[in-house]
Amino acid sequence: MNKSLSDLDIPLLVLGMDISDPRGYAPEPLKNRVEAFAEILDGR
Repeated sequence: MNKSLSDLDIPLLVLGMDISDPRGYAPEPLKNRVEAFAEILDGR
């Protein structure tokens, strides 16, 4: 799916995380990924 969207020039943000275990959640890296994706969208 990622390649198909890339071929169509459609940005995709995939947030892979284990939502059942809060110990695996780190807010700062997640925030950075979302902000970087928002910058990509702003540049379109």
